[in-house]
Amino acid sequence: MRKRVPIKHQQNWAQIPLRIALIYALVAGIWIPLSNWLLSMLVTNPALLPMLQMVKAGFSVLVTAALLYWLIRRNVQAIARVEREHQSNLHFLETLLDTIPNPVFYKDANGVYQGCNTAFAAQILGLPKEKIVGASLFDLPDAIPAGLAEIYHRQDTTLLQNPGTQIYESQVRTANNGNRDFMFNKAVYFDNTGQPAGIVGVMVDISERKRAEREIQRHNR
Repeated sequence: MRKRVPIKHQQNWAQIPLRIALIYALVAGIWIPLSNWLLSMLVTNPALLPMLQMVKAGFSVLVTAALLYWLIRRNVQAIARVEREHQSNLHFLETLLDTIPNPVFYKDANGVYQGCNTAFAAQILGLPKEKIVGASLFDLPDAIPAGLAEIYHRQDTTLLQNPGTQIYESQVRTANNGNRDFMFNKAVYFDNTGQPAGIVGVMVDISERKRAEREIQRHNR
């Protein structure tokens, strides 16, 4: 599955350079006039001032370097901690999806697969997840015939243009069992601005039910 960093953490990380710059500006703004005042108060021999100014400048560089090191190290550790938590959450969600026996998939707003569970990859497309993620319906002609790809694409487009949920039945060419009847349950998911970001779908095999319905219709003729 493609990694996705939570929006909250993205915003916090974007503020790190600004926080470091503000802290540095505050420290420098206090240190420079304070150190100049101390030198003027403590040094009575003007001949010593150039040398002491150089010492002060060197000390300022060391203090600044130490401050920047501490700030950057603290923030890098925080980012690493968040990344570990994020990876743990991703692993949990991937495991959760793979325990669902029904095929599950999700795409972005351009129709590109962003992830799926093992049932979808193995039973429906017969491909490893790595070959599915990043591909569209039309990029997988060996697994999704052009006619079915057009049907799925039209349904996806309709759903994205009218965000909500969508339920319909369609035939699907599975990896091992030929064409089977499935019910699609799909819904739009949104980004942090409220715009449609893609589609998540769950497929339910209704082949046995459809076969029973056809048998009943045949006997009732």
